Amino acid sequence: MPDMTAKQPEQQPLPPPAPPYDDGTPDILDPAVPPEALEALRPPVAPVPLPALVLQHEALLQGFCTALQERLSHWILDHHKNMERVLDVTYAACKSRLEAIGTQNEHATYSMADALAKLQEKGIQVTTNPYQAKVLATSPQGFGVEIMVAKQDAGSLMEAVTGITGWLAGNEYKPLGEGLPI
Repeated sequence: MPDMTAKQPEQQPLPPPAPPYDDGTPDILDPAVPPEALEALRPPVAPVPLPALVLQHEALLQGFCTALQERLSHWILDHHKNMERVLDVTYAACKSRLEAIGTQNEHATYSMADALAKLQEKGIQVTTNPYQAKVLATSPQGFGVEIMVAKQDAGSLMEAVTGITGWLAGNEYKPLGEGLPI
């Protein structure tokens, strides 16, 4: 059995990449930072004690944060459940529409499959000549002549056209228009 694998063309080495463009200036300049901002970023030397007022209300703040977190958790869960319902309804609508389209096209699919099977069994019947040429010329008296040649294969078409153009040239016909030259 012959080898049916395609031969790979020889790989040419890739050219080296172009060097990056560098004009000496940085692409993005760092903004000027005020000295006050730099000092604010430095860690404090000693830990700052919490004010007494904050310590008195720490339990109240803890309770508020806990209640807020619980409300947000419930809201997020409710929102997630609603979004799941919306997605389920959208999925069901899309699925039913696609099924309806599929049943509408079911007959067309069977018809197409039947036509392709018949085509595979019987092939295509060509009812016209697939190769055609038009020879245009002017007679010695000045009249236009158009000769249409049609053959089943390219070789016989070229043979017929060569014979016609030779005869026309031998009888002093001149080429005309966009047809084959004599």
